Amino acid sequence: MNILWDFRLFSYGYRNQGVGVFATRMAKAIHNADCKANIYIWGQKEKVPEEMHTWPVKWIPYKPRSWKSDLLVIPMLIIKYHIDIFHYWIALGPIFRIGLGLFHPCKTCLIVYDCGVALWDDVPQCMTVRKTWYWKIQRMLFANANSIVCISSATRSDVGRLFKMNPSTIKVIYVPITITIAHRPSVREKRFIMVGGPPYKKRRLYNQGFWIFQAKASEIHLVDFE
Repeated sequence: MNILWDFRLFSYGYRNQGVGVFATRMAKAIHNADCKANIYIWGQKEKVPEEMHTWPVKWIPYKPRSWKSDLLVIPMLIIKYHIDIFHYWIALGPIFRIGLGLFHPCKTCLIVYDCGVALWDDVPQCMTVRKTWYWKIQRMLFANANSIVCISSATRSDVGRLFKMNPSTIKVIYVPITITIAHRPSVREKRFIMVGGPPYKKRRLYNQGFWIFQAKASEIHLVDFE
């Protein structure tokens, strides 16, 4: 089986942001599981986390272009490399250049990190994207996916509501923990986990809020995946 991973997101500054952290950790978990499929990665190798550079995968060079050109580039890649599954690591995102293909001669899996563009009325960037042809076409193409994966139950509920889909048909996969704990504590610690994100998600405000909260709940520790 040939699986194509869409790693364009790393070319646009997502390396240390939420979806970039998710993609890195999920890819590492799949790699550690000794996946028997042939993995192709479409992306700029120099932009991808260095730990992936030595993996037994086949790289397909990517040059930043417009989402309109990729409407046809994606189907052609699928045909050229005999791809069985095309895996988008980000779908419905706010970056115009990371779009879905016009059609897919294979099965597709879409990862949805959040539905911010459709929901955040106080973010100018999201409001602008919402009015474009890019967004209208992406929503239309989204409905043709074979599999949809969300990173949380909240995102799954949003996708189900926005696209009139039954949330039970959408899978949820949480951010995998790929670190190794040498000595597992006998008592499980209470932790507040925060994944890195862009400034408009008010991440710094959440961080400050946690320290106020911890003053009354000192047994809870912050784990920051920036």
